[in-house]
Amino acid sequence: MALNLDAANWDMSGVYLAGCIGDKQHLGGFSGLNAQIIKIGKDRGAIEEKEDLNLVGRTVGEALVSTLEPVIFKFLTEEGALNEFLDRAGMDPDMELKGLQVEDRTKLASLLAIELLKQKVRSEVIDRVTGPHLIVKERDSKEISYMIDSCGRMDQMGLGFLIALSNESAISQGADIYRRYVKDLHEIMMRLKKDGTKHADAFDYFFTHDDEGSLAGTLAELTRDYILDGSKPVLSFTHRGSETRVSARATQGLFNNGLDLAKVMYEASEHVGGTGGGHPVASGATIPADKEKEFLQKVDSIIKFQLE
Repeated sequence: MALNLDAANWDMSGVYLAGCIGDKQHLGGFSGLNAQIIKIGKDRGAIEEKEDLNLVGRTVGEALVSTLEPVIFKFLTEEGALNEFLDRAGMDPDMELKGLQVEDRTKLASLLAIELLKQKVRSEVIDRVTGPHLIVKERDSKEISYMIDSCGRMDQMGLGFLIALSNESAISQGADIYRRYVKDLHEIMMRLKKDGTKHADAFDYFFTHDDEGSLAGTLAELTRDYILDGSKPVLSFTHRGSETRVSARATQGLFNNGLDLAKVMYEASEHVGGTGGGHPVASGATIPADKEKEFLQKVDSIIKFQLE
């Protein structure tokens, strides 16, 4: 619609792409109308696509500890581990990330893949070390998407809106918000890794602190990919007064085998007098706090039924 109103609206395609990425529509490759728009944008020179590291940060050292993923736990917990890794890569932590040569990027990607193999993560998680980046007016749509998302999660919605309008000051502030957001997530992940998660027959789950509810969905994804093996859906629970908020995440492989978390959350929450729904691999619910046990049992039975 925007393009039919005025062809000059191609300059808005960076915001459009950031929204697609934020909604995970890029995973597995863009398809349908998204793919058509991207093709036309590339043909017109409005959108540039390149394969690159999925790291965000000014320097290499900053990017390896301040990017949402990949999560290399020893960089966060072992003193000197990051510098030792970069020594092996032949890189200085203060090197500009965007200034890396192609061979340096390739070497860094390979070494990161080895570290992730040591952590025993799934192959599709390792594949996300690199990926296609869509550039509009010299702005990486993936990076803009991460910034806007972190602003929303950190209760800075106005700043996220200004980033969408390409406000330079807002983008600078957004980079700081993103680093704080990632730091908070990594600290909670290390706590979960230390304390462990809980396990039902058909899913894994954990409880966040009451003030961590805005991070719950992302935490469920990261826990699925970097702490657990992804063989089961992961649910996170956060108490909010008389209610409990639930975020649920699963892999595409589980969806291919018959799992639909949207139906799971809808049916299980309705069973206990709550509400729920969403996407097949990313969904959520709000339930009465005193119905958690009954909800857990219902979720377990529905998932078993779907996957049997």
